[in-house]
Amino acid sequence: MPSALGATGPRSAAPPSPTEWPALSAPKADADHHLEVGFGSGSLAAGASTGELHLRPSKTGGSNFDKADEYSRATNTAFADAPQPPPTWARPPRAER
Repeated sequence: MPSALGATGPRSAAPPSPTEWPALSAPKADADHHLEVGFGSGSLAAGASTGELHLRPSKTGGSNFDKADEYSRATNTAFADAPQPPPTWARPPRAER
């Protein structure tokens, strides 16, 4: 589990700070905790963006993590919008009369 977090964030808000390193309810090989990040001040309007957040977890002693086999590691080099799923209902809405 990381012992420290360096972070930078948007200039208009306080930098992000970790709230917890909670244990996973179903640990996997090489994954037993996850990071929850919160903000101590500021607000974000609906539809607004924080901009990029740079988080740098570090291990005790400053050694690097081996992320080569990390399941979430992707080769993408740019941000992209997430696809929007179509709205769904338990049953279709009735047509107005």
